[in-house]
Amino acid sequence: KALKKVNVDVTVVHVLIENGSGLSKNEVTGFDLEGIPVVRIDISGLLWKLTYTIYPIQLRFIRKGLKKAGINLKDFDVVHSHVIHPAGAIGNRLARENGLPHFISEHWSNLAYYFDKNLYKSWGKQAYAEAKNIFVVSDFLRTKTAEFVPDVAKLKVVPNVVPTDEFKFKPAPIGSSYHFVMAAKWNKSKRVIKRPKLLIKAVAEAAKELDKPVILSVMGDGDRVPELKRFCEQNDVHAQFYGFVDKKMMAAQFQKADLFLHGSEYETFSVVIAEALKCGTPVVASNVCAIPELINDSNGILVENKLTPWKNAIVQAIQNKYDKKTIAESYKNRFGYEEVGEMLLKAYRS
Repeated sequence: KALKKVNVDVTVVHVLIENGSGLSKNEVTGFDLEGIPVVRIDISGLLWKLTYTIYPIQLRFIRKGLKKAGINLKDFDVVHSHVIHPAGAIGNRLARENGLPHFISEHWSNLAYYFDKNLYKSWGKQAYAEAKNIFVVSDFLRTKTAEFVPDVAKLKVVPNVVPTDEFKFKPAPIGSSYHFVMAAKWNKSKRVIKRPKLLIKAVAEAAKELDKPVILSVMGDGDRVPELKRFCEQNDVHAQFYGFVDKKMMAAQFQKADLFLHGSEYETFSVVIAEALKCGTPVVASNVCAIPELINDSNGILVENKLTPWKNAIVQAIQNKYDKKTIAESYKNRFGYEEVGEMLLKAYRS
């Protein structure tokens, strides 16, 4: 969408590898998504894990899918892949055999494991070495990725897109309660990333020091939601759980919120923080990874992931009385479709 906004013709090739009946199937469908042609190559079957793991097999299926869809890559100017495994490694082979420049957008944080353990890590190394540019979403990810890129000058920071039409400032009346928002995918995992219970407990403690009651709006679905509802009840936090919401609803919540709270152990960018800031919502967030690139004294507070610092930061953020309109103005021309599209187009042309 960002490239389309700057008048670049884009065809999306969406490769889906999944379990299915029979040994293997290679089905191709084409459709239009908001004016962008999409070719979906659906590789399914009982051997789907083998196909995903063995790059040459996957490449063969994709070549067949492209031929079936009537796509000749020589008709294009650029191949742009997303994430080194497997798309970047496969995309590099397709670009090479069709004489096209290859660009990679990297969002992945598990590169050390990939370049140590993956059976086809040599394909990945070659893809990074031959790519014209490798786009990363933050300075933090640039530093993490640089270890695996022979020429670090290829690394360019291009942020994720946050739609300006939805996420923008809208004045809200002063209410009789403070309104805080949390938003994420609330799923259980072996590795702890999000810290919702820490935030809920901090809200409960901060509420004892604030001059108005607190309403906590929790956006997002996941298998932890029932557990989080119980935890809110146990800590006397008045919480409203909305489940998955669209961008319009998310923006509306930010626009009326006094604070957005984001507790995390790892972020390569944090789209949801950028969304809040574009709406003018002050942010209290964990002082980790790429988050400090978005937060400063004028728009929020960075905090250590411990209860007392979180409680104190919430109270302090309310006392700071941020200028929400000024926050939104400072982010008005950042992360939009046009801004990101121009950054990509400039890289293509160079």
